[in-house]
Amino acid sequence: MRDALSILDQVISFGDNDVTLENALLVTGSVTNEKLTVYLSQVSQHETPQALKTVHELLADGKSAKRLVEDLIAYCRDMLLYQQAPELLEQNELGMLTEAFKTFVAQSSAAKIYRMIDILNEQEENMRFTSHEAVYLEVLTVKLSQLSDQAPEVTNGVQPEVNTAEVNQLITQVQSLTAKVEALQSQGVSTQAAPPKANRQTRQVKSSGPFKANQAQINEVLGQATRADLMAMQDIWPDLLNMLPQQSSSMMSFGKPVAASPSGAVIAFSYDFMPEQFQADPTVQEQVTRALVRLLNREVRLTVLPERMWGQVRQAYIKSHNLKGQAQQAEAETMVDQKQAEETKAIEAAQAVVVAAKEKFGDEIVTVQAD
Repeated sequence: MRDALSILDQVISFGDNDVTLENALLVTGSVTNEKLTVYLSQVSQHETPQALKTVHELLADGKSAKRLVEDLIAYCRDMLLYQQAPELLEQNELGMLTEAFKTFVAQSSAAKIYRMIDILNEQEENMRFTSHEAVYLEVLTVKLSQLSDQAPEVTNGVQPEVNTAEVNQLITQVQSLTAKVEALQSQGVSTQAAPPKANRQTRQVKSSGPFKANQAQINEVLGQATRADLMAMQDIWPDLLNMLPQQSSSMMSFGKPVAASPSGAVIAFSYDFMPEQFQADPTVQEQVTRALVRLLNREVRLTVLPERMWGQVRQAYIKSHNLKGQAQQAEAETMVDQKQAEETKAIEAAQAVVVAAKEKFGDEIVTVQAD
């Protein structure tokens, strides 16, 4: 009740003492049922380009991405309720039961609606800790558009017909085989399977010795490295892990950016074998490259090395370029790294406060000012 009164007060202030549905939607960041019907109809008919255009229009109008997903889940719930008990919606949902809504519900199967809700819930969870909500909305749209119109077969508790003759024949064969096995065992013949021949090579990444970092590529990155590029790479790293498949994400979660330039980045892995494993897997490299292009709008070439080697490689770069005063700077690098980590945590904490404020009061009410 307190939240409702707070929203009502905001609507009154926004509309100059005039309370309308449009003003309430603008204040709360919600989406009209007509727009939701259009969007879900487009993804149901596999019209991906039109659905993506609808999403971009809603975001351009200032709608909240997270609120849009919540509204879609509630809309799908209402679809299920209307299929099972339409009188409930007729009593409680004022202005929702339009002809477009009824037509769309009649064309949708309950199984497909359940699958849509599963995808929406999964994407809502992924969007909780990201600052790139538009990317997840695009991924959500593609997933919904790829749903099959054919629902999986449901028996509703009815057992399928069984061919009794075939079942009896299988039982007879099993009994015959069991008798043969017992006869062989009584004659002292072993029934254990022979060990397979060692002609199948185990797929392993064989190390040819200590990992050798590509000093030339690292020097190229360090020559153009900036703190802004490093902070940008560290900021999108959690989003990168969420976009990758599970196996690739598990591997890259043990790495972290330690230097970055506009066209390259150095990634340090916690374990010595992981850089070599990354270089030996072109699939992971391609997935990471595509994700970085999506997040940064530019190609970034990654150079990898074990974390324990990073200090040595950095000092080698300093010495090879004979930079003034770098002997003292090499000793102070640890302090600089700690300061960068503290700054990163402060930025993340500030972003969390802004996100929480926008979720509570709406994008239209909260204004962010840089100090």
